[in-house]
Amino acid sequence: MIVVTPIPITDAILTSSSVLEPDTGETLWSSSSAYVVGDVRIRTTTHRKYQCVKAVAAGTNTLPENDPTSWQDIGATNRRAMFELERNNATTSAGPQTVVLTPGQRVGALFIGGGQATQVTVVVTLAGQELYRRSVSRVARRTTSWKTYFFGKFIVLPSLLLTDLPPSTGAVITVTIENSFGSAVKCAALVIGNGEFIGNVQKKAKSDALNFSNTTRDFAGNVTFVPRRTVPRTEQVLELPKGLVNTVRDLRTALNAKVAVWSGLDNFSDDGYFESLLILGFYRQFSIDLDQPKDALATLELEEI
Repeated sequence: MIVVTPIPITDAILTSSSVLEPDTGETLWSSSSAYVVGDVRIRTTTHRKYQCVKAVAAGTNTLPENDPTSWQDIGATNRRAMFELERNNATTSAGPQTVVLTPGQRVGALFIGGGQATQVTVVVTLAGQELYRRSVSRVARRTTSWKTYFFGKFIVLPSLLLTDLPPSTGAVITVTIENSFGSAVKCAALVIGNGEFIGNVQKKAKSDALNFSNTTRDFAGNVTFVPRRTVPRTEQVLELPKGLVNTVRDLRTALNAKVAVWSGLDNFSDDGYFESLLILGFYRQFSIDLDQPKDALATLELEEI
């Protein structure tokens, strides 16, 4: 398993984005305007959206982020939604999205989650010289027979993990996300960081889901469904050498109640189980069995954000 701890995307790191702020449908907050309950405004200083929960008179100078009795923070702006990993929101655009990042530190891994795109291109440059370029198609056809090989439906794979970026401190990373199917481009998560190996996944790994839909029956047995989100989760057992235990314990502490990328099958994306064991989320359980003299077993319960 490889774990990627996200590097927070600050104003200094986000060099540019093709998604505007404010974007279409977003309106800037202004102290000169009056607001009624339900109004939504954004602040480009905080890159947040705020919903009015109490009428605000014109001329009120208190900023929304400093006035929780009148304004509720409802998430990042559209431009910044892909970097807000604690919420399941996506940056959406009618055309391609291009993001330029200057991390100022070594980065060896990049993850895209919740994507609606047919191709992702990642370019890494250093002092104007191109070090790395990779274009990855996100279009696939799940083939299990000759019939599905020729006539199966094409799908868009929502996640991408690259772990071979050249880790240069002064590098500039440009990510372009495109959708040739004609629908909107979406990206729910863009993560940069460094992959850290924490052990090999053993047999009996499980893919599960938390279903938040509501199902009820009336007196006659008729069913009423209220569909809600299904949250993927997974259970995995890792084998790791004794010498890696303290490193894994430190990582467990660092990722307490934090979001990370967990890839059970490392970067073997062609494996049929790869997507099932790839989670952007947090751990519910992270226990380490020290029963054996040379190797330890770590039990992980992971839940998508």
